[in-house]
Amino acid sequence: MTLSGQRDGYRCFLTVPAAERNRLVRSHQLAAATLAQPAATRQAHVVALLYVTARNIVAPNSRWTGWIQAEVRTGALMTVSRSMLPFESSHELAVADALVAAGRAFEKPLRFDAERNLVFPDFILQDTARSAGYPMEVFGRTDEAYTARRAGKENYYNMTFGAGGWWSWDATTASRIPAFPPARKERR
Repeated sequence: MTLSGQRDGYRCFLTVPAAERNRLVRSHQLAAATLAQPAATRQAHVVALLYVTARNIVAPNSRWTGWIQAEVRTGALMTVSRSMLPFESSHELAVADALVAAGRAFEKPLRFDAERNLVFPDFILQDTARSAGYPMEVFGRTDEAYTARRAGKENYYNMTFGAGGWWSWDATTASRIPAFPPARKERR
């Protein structure tokens, strides 16, 4: 595991026990797949939150004296775009990158927000005429459970925002991202 973003002078050996590594790979499959790609070809980054036990290395006449030996006890991984936006599929990544490239103002709800809301969108545009934001949904699978969940989401969005009051992309049938709702015009 290569860590980047460490402060200069922070010298650390980090080990991950096999059981914890296997759990991280099983629980965070997209992050594991991203890390398995050669660094030069990755379209995304992986952020890790790790709980570790650490100790200073004290070994007389050793070049490692003053370094830290840390062992991961547990952790979590999150795959993020180059702009540090979390995503859960390559389709979400494409939309996130397109929103950033277009200079749009938007929110990216996270999974932990779901406890408050049973249905939450992949993105919420904040720069449209609607003051409460404009929900955006990326549909990227066709399995039976996902299709049922999709129908529930579509019904919810249509009931809450109206048939034309939310944006979606069915990435399973359309290769191009549909046009985003227009941004409100700034008053001068």
